[in-house]
Amino acid sequence: MYFPRPYPDEPTLSLFIRAARHLGYAMPRLLLEMLHTDPRRASFTLPFSITDTSRLTKIPCNELMLRHTFFPYVRAFLSSEKTAAIYEDVIAGSSVPYTHFTFLAGSKRNRFYARFCHECVAEDIRRFGEAYWHRKHALPGVFICTEHDIPLLTTDMLAGTVDPRNCDHLPSEMPGNVVKPLLNHDLVREIALESQALLEGRRFSVETLITRYQQLLDLFGGDPPSPRTVDHPAYTALRSFYGDTYLADTNFVWLRGQTIVRHRTRPTPTLPNAFGFTAHKHLLLNIFLDHLLASTKDTV
Repeated sequence: MYFPRPYPDEPTLSLFIRAARHLGYAMPRLLLEMLHTDPRRASFTLPFSITDTSRLTKIPCNELMLRHTFFPYVRAFLSSEKTAAIYEDVIAGSSVPYTHFTFLAGSKRNRFYARFCHECVAEDIRRFGEAYWHRKHALPGVFICTEHDIPLLTTDMLAGTVDPRNCDHLPSEMPGNVVKPLLNHDLVREIALESQALLEGRRFSVETLITRYQQLLDLFGGDPPSPRTVDHPAYTALRSFYGDTYLADTNFVWLRGQTIVRHRTRPTPTLPNAFGFTAHKHLLLNIFLDHLLASTKDTV
């Protein structure tokens, strides 16, 4: 039976939108009858129906997860054990791992929306005869296309769970408003490139993160009595580096009670599976630290 195969960097929901058109199905019917899933689970960012998608496209589940879902981005800062558990839950169709993906859709107060690059749309149409959505354009805090170095356009289509009756549009059919980057161009591009590197497979071990975040604390005088609060000097400097507007627009919230590193004064025999941060927060922290370390070298 014919079923289209995904294009490079295409998220599965984009594939389903095209498949419904190619096969003459309404989206809810496609999801119910061919993918055996409740249409209410339709989402750009949450992985679903992986095994049925593998069966229809004849692409192994592992390849679908790595190349056509946001799993590589989500796992980038998690331990191997945690990553394996999430992978198995997704393949089994469990709702358990969704808590690890929800940040990709924004929050109740600040939802994220599907974005696209008009140059990519034109190239996709020339190359494939139709446009499609790209994963790399949907990552938190990514406001430019790294290939064409131009601002992305944002739409009114939710990046998270969507109504399948109203999510059957491709980017070539959507009006878009230019995303205002809120940061200088070099930093915006660095964030986009580093985000894309995570999507393409770059990972950090928990041990590496502990070492790096201890470096960050050391740059501000080591472990103060309580480095957990929102007024910690490291966080104050990070807010100054990115600006409150950018952090708010990308849902970077540092809640009281969170900490970025295990304290040396409180050693534990085992490493944590993960820190209390999303991949986006880890990414911004590491870019901030890289700039701090570079500036420290320049002053030596």
